[in-house]
Amino acid sequence: MATVIAANDPATTAAPYLLEGRPDWSRVDFDLECPRCAYNLRMLPSDRCPECGLDLHWADMIHAHFTIHRFLFEHQCLRRPIASYFETLWKSLRPASFWAQVQLHDRVHVGPLSAMLFLSAVWFALFAHVVPWLISEIISWMRRGVAAHSWVDEIQEAFEGISIRNVSSDPSILIFDWGYCCMVLGSLALVLVLRQTLGRCRVRSAQVLRVVAYSTAPGVIAVLGSFVAVILVVECLQRFNLWMDAPIFVPILLMLLAAIPYGLVLARALRLYLHLPRSLALGVTASFVGVLSSFAIPTALYLLYEAMGL
Repeated sequence: MATVIAANDPATTAAPYLLEGRPDWSRVDFDLECPRCAYNLRMLPSDRCPECGLDLHWADMIHAHFTIHRFLFEHQCLRRPIASYFETLWKSLRPASFWAQVQLHDRVHVGPLSAMLFLSAVWFALFAHVVPWLISEIISWMRRGVAAHSWVDEIQEAFEGISIRNVSSDPSILIFDWGYCCMVLGSLALVLVLRQTLGRCRVRSAQVLRVVAYSTAPGVIAVLGSFVAVILVVECLQRFNLWMDAPIFVPILLMLLAAIPYGLVLARALRLYLHLPRSLALGVTASFVGVLSSFAIPTALYLLYEAMGL
């Protein structure tokens, strides 16, 4: 089978295999699977998958069988790995536009998607520890010869406390990195668990992996922005001596609120790409479960670390 970079017209690619808009099975010498649930569609007389109910676009499916996506990292990683990675990363920051260009029919490759998940953790560590170090250094440089100011000093200390400079002396700040990994994996696990029951759609595991992998770039920004907002709220409460008097559920509530932006990113992908019902509820719930995992699992590991006296 000759594989080429995707052309602009799927109808041209599929024309030899179609008869009145549907596959001419006497000419189609390869299997076609439902892009959402992987049901074998060979000899199917209708335009709807009998397993998951997805409306089938035969020309797009045949076109995807013979072509590769023009920029998607998982398709271009062997030809131009660096350029395709950053192009995919940049485009994924605009989810609505991105998922309009990525179709269910595009073949899924698990290896590059797993690599994107791993690299998202690297980007999170970069922004969570290197950027605070740079901000701390910039504040220190700008304040040379300037009188001390209490709230500026507090901000500088906060950034310096989580900077990469303190990782060796205080490994506990890596709890944020473990937390991010647990959040992503927790949300992935929940969607995988529920994929068989979502409106009887029976989504393939690889498709769920694609959704989460390509949601990590906007997810990193959303999570970091949410955490910054939470830290500012906590600082304000502490400044006015309200934090110690706050009920125990307030920190948990703030963590859950931090999950909303990432949940909205997931929800948009689930709706635009997988065409799932109740995508908003699923995305936000998956994000909540992920954030609770990011709080519970690292905390349990840290308590174990302390108990062992390491």
